[in-house]
Amino acid sequence: MKTSIPTLILALSLAFQINTGDAFAQSQDKNQDKYDAILFMVIDKDFEKALSKAEKYTKRKASRKDPEPYLLMSMAYYEISKDESMREEFPRAFRDAVKYAYKGARYDKENEVIGKYDKYLTELKVELMREARFYYDEGSWRKSVTNAKYVTRIDSEDLPATLLKGLAEMKSRNEYQAKMTFEEAEKMAKQLSPGSFKSEMLPFLRFGIMEYATMMKENGEKDKAEPMLALGQRTFEDDQEFQNFVSRF
Repeated sequence: MKTSIPTLILALSLAFQINTGDAFAQSQDKNQDKYDAILFMVIDKDFEKALSKAEKYTKRKASRKDPEPYLLMSMAYYEISKDESMREEFPRAFRDAVKYAYKGARYDKENEVIGKYDKYLTELKVELMREARFYYDEGSWRKSVTNAKYVTRIDSEDLPATLLKGLAEMKSRNEYQAKMTFEEAEKMAKQLSPGSFKSEMLPFLRFGIMEYATMMKENGEKDKAEPMLALGQRTFEDDQEFQNFVSRF
């Protein structure tokens, strides 16, 4: 968890609003200026004020199902989690960032707002995937499942997180759940293209595909890995190590 939120996020946010359809823009006019004011507070590191203001919207009948105040709370908590001077007062800041990101995504049923926070949510998902991968390599399977699951709650179509979740479930001997998770991943692999993935998530996708293929081979189910490997071949066409892995498979 490194740099502070760049001012670029605000520019992207405003550009998103300008380019969004009139009907949606009109429906959001009442609160949008206030939401943008909260975004400025986060950028200016006035985190506690931002949290207080955003939380009020989550409790009002008219706005409690708006995704934006939850995403703003998530962003504020995430920034707090990176500030050592605030960790004692907010020991669960990172987990709260995850919780409110999930709530925001859940209320954005038409994906009308989530794009405005895409850069931030990608950064949050990467941090969760780093933890999930760390615990996987360490052999702490349940902790790996938990962190990967957080990502899938924020983005149900995240293939790298779904794969890693299934792998950790299998390692923890939760074979029934792993089978269902892998079925979801296999459906995604058939529908996604190389352009579907953020560059930040590619290392996790690469690891997941190779680990999944190895696991399926060891289980005598090589054919199940074929859609995943096919996607990997197209996605990592310039990665000789990956291509060699597939050719030897």
